[in-house]
Amino acid sequence: MSNLEKKNNNNNNNNNNSNNRLKFGLTFLPIELKEIISGCCRGIAQTLVGHPLDTIKVRLQTQCIQSPIYTGVIDCFLKTLKQESILGLYRGASSPLAMSTLYSAILFLAWNQSKKFTLIFFPSQSQSRSQSQSQSQSQSQLINNNQKKIEFSFLQLIFAGSLSGLIAALVEGPIDLTKSQMQYVAAPNQFTKFSSAWACAKFIYNKYGIIGLYQGTTAIALRNFFGSAVYFASYETLLDRFGGKNNHYYILAAGGISGALFWLSIYPLDVVKSCLQTDNIDPKNRKYKSIKNCIYQLYKQQGVIRFWKGFTACLIRSFPVNAISFLVYEKTRELLN
Repeated sequence: MSNLEKKNNNNNNNNNNSNNRLKFGLTFLPIELKEIISGCCRGIAQTLVGHPLDTIKVRLQTQCIQSPIYTGVIDCFLKTLKQESILGLYRGASSPLAMSTLYSAILFLAWNQSKKFTLIFFPSQSQSRSQSQSQSQSQSQLINNNQKKIEFSFLQLIFAGSLSGLIAALVEGPIDLTKSQMQYVAAPNQFTKFSSAWACAKFIYNKYGIIGLYQGTTAIALRNFFGSAVYFASYETLLDRFGGKNNHYYILAAGGISGALFWLSIYPLDVVKSCLQTDNIDPKNRKYKSIKNCIYQLYKQQGVIRFWKGFTACLIRSFPVNAISFLVYEKTRELLN
């Protein structure tokens, strides 16, 4: 064998050893850590793609009906660009960009754990039989295995989705509050003077404590209870019908449709949430005293139509944002496996 051939063989062996070490390291990462890393990547992608239209959505949702600043999505977009430049569309983005990674990680970690909880405490008959036949492999291992060994019923997916949404609301509340306060410019707002959402959050915490950061979180929990059930159950069901995770287009389609269904199912609750979170931070000076009072006042303003303000911007945003974010999540998860 020539020296050149020996050198090539050594290089190939080194590459194989390196790949084996990489595969070993990623394969044996705890499943929870894999969910956190994948969720973080998904959260970054979601914020970068979706924040501009989220800003437009919040401004259309919360502007005064008697003297509106914007006539629609395009008008809001153009006026924001003209008055505040492109940075206006990313107002308050520092909190979502940094914290959305945390929120998304918690959401998908909660989703994975909720499926395990559902399987253990609410198994179907077929899952019970499978469990008795596979004593050597735990439910967690079955769920985390790349091969689909357990099929969840639609009701099980709904339950797990609702539970994960409630857990994620604990993190989402403070993030959404600072983001919404920074985005809201329909009336004089003390928080628009802050250079970042972090400064806004610090101000709220110093003045009103941890409770101040959870303004409107009850509405978020209520929204997530229904919305996350639709979100995850529809994604898993559609992806299974389309043919699985082997095709990028299947993931994009299932993610985009599930995102649109999420907003269709809970948008009126999101309007209520936005109004509560852009209300005065001082409890004594708030316009809305409760969720029920907020719904009543919004209905008095314009009837049912009032609960669908900004929906066009939200729907335009929902498909590409969720399609891309699910693709990033799945491919990161695949890499880690």
